[in-house]
Amino acid sequence: MQSHYELVIVGGGMAAGRLMHQLDELGYNKSVAVVSNEAYTGYNRVLLPGFLAGHYQASDLTANDSWSTRPNFTVLPNCQVQQINLDKRTARLDANKVIHFTELVLATGSTVPRLNVPGSDLNHVFELRSLGDAEQLKQAAASANTAVVIGGGLLGLEAADALNDLGLKVQIVHRGPQLMNRQLDAAAGDQLALKLAQEGITLSLNAQVNRILGVERVTAVELNDGTRHTADLVLFATGSSPNVALADQAGLNCAHGITTDQNLRTSAPGVYALGECANVDGSNFALVEATYAQADALAATLFGRTQSVPPITLGTRLKVSSTALFAAGETRPSRDDKLNDVIVEDDRDGIYRRLFFSDRKLIGAVLLGNTDAAREITQKIGTQIADRDRDRLAFGIS
Repeated sequence: MQSHYELVIVGGGMAAGRLMHQLDELGYNKSVAVVSNEAYTGYNRVLLPGFLAGHYQASDLTANDSWSTRPNFTVLPNCQVQQINLDKRTARLDANKVIHFTELVLATGSTVPRLNVPGSDLNHVFELRSLGDAEQLKQAAASANTAVVIGGGLLGLEAADALNDLGLKVQIVHRGPQLMNRQLDAAAGDQLALKLAQEGITLSLNAQVNRILGVERVTAVELNDGTRHTADLVLFATGSSPNVALADQAGLNCAHGITTDQNLRTSAPGVYALGECANVDGSNFALVEATYAQADALAATLFGRTQSVPPITLGTRLKVSSTALFAAGETRPSRDDKLNDVIVEDDRDGIYRRLFFSDRKLIGAVLLGNTDAAREITQKIGTQIADRDRDRLAFGIS
């Protein structure tokens, strides 16, 4: 291992993988080290629920990119950065190994915050953020009959569906009044709950976890109303919290993530942040599209072509068993908005489509059961829609 790299990237997740891919495409010829605390680098975390369910093998997630064979690109796997000294431009690794850098990228990702309740540290209480997490969860599921998933957001639903596919009886506990309450309107949330129930997944909404029961290993989850759900395993899917400890220790500005501008520059010169750990000009995103847009822009900047992160409309996609869902833009407008929405419902086929308008401007969309024309709808969010196009888009006609 050499002692100096012109660029050091801390973190080996999707953000780092995309950045390295883009640097490779640009022909970046400076020395680069990626410090990853996992054995694999840049794998597709989006496919983790599918891996859990047995739809994918580890090799499907970890296909090597061409950048991994470049002589100036080095991966340091199973390695943790313990401390960063910006004055000396050094990163201290495990066993007090030290590497020097000219420029630094923090792509440290995020963690799932566990509820501060008794029993949260018992055996067979899991998160799903890494391939290692998925492998452990899959092994535990092989001898389990029941599971409680805490959290009814995107990851929670995908994980619950995967555990259901493995034959477990799954209970979702969600503190909100509806599933995916940040992305869906109430009607879509109700439709989604119905579809999950048809698949055998049960729900507890408006519910708080009081404690997780067990001696060494989890046996049940108790809610605040006294209800108990048997659980051979518990999965926390309670959102994400940016990993900022390294940045904070190094003296970088942090607020709901590592603070950056639109060029992903932190408060220190030559130091950048991207992905789920970054708060880019006041916004923090935990979606693939945002991470890739940031990595593309940063690659250009590091190559000498300074580029800002472009404004993008983020969409959320979900596939639960046979049900497809897409949501983008403003899907929970305030009561004061003057709305002129278009809604298409087909209870027989389980289709719900709603386009949200403010006057004639398309501001958001929810598509459940039929996601046709999602790409075009996303592109048109924020624009005025002619009358002839409103119904066409609402019915999914491209």
